Amino acid sequence: MRLNEYPISEKSILKRNTPFKASGGPYYVSDAGEHINMADRGPFVFLWAEENNGVTMIHALDRDGFHSPLHIKGDRKSVVDGMVPRPYKIKSRMIKNLHKVKGLAKQRRKK
Repeated sequence: MRLNEYPISEKSILKRNTPFKASGGPYYVSDAGEHINMADRGPFVFLWAEENNGVTMIHALDRDGFHSPLHIKGDRKSVVDGMVPRPYKIKSRMIKNLHKVKGLAKQRRKK
């Protein structure tokens, strides 16, 4: 099911074109035991949320303006040995330094 809004707390809701920060995300464990971060880098711009089979994904633009599906809730299994599909944690909506969010600038230009 596609959602145009996603609540991140009691007071805060992500809506289309809302910039936000996220942490966590997937990582890879090498044969030597080294953790290699595989997560997309933020800040992000919210596009929509999607819920399928108990898994919640947020579709957003990353800081370079590329589409990034972010796994937020639910269990996923990796098809790659050593890959840990850890969910992202949404930290907060952004209200400062919006000039650093290229995806937001692209969205505003299209209007």
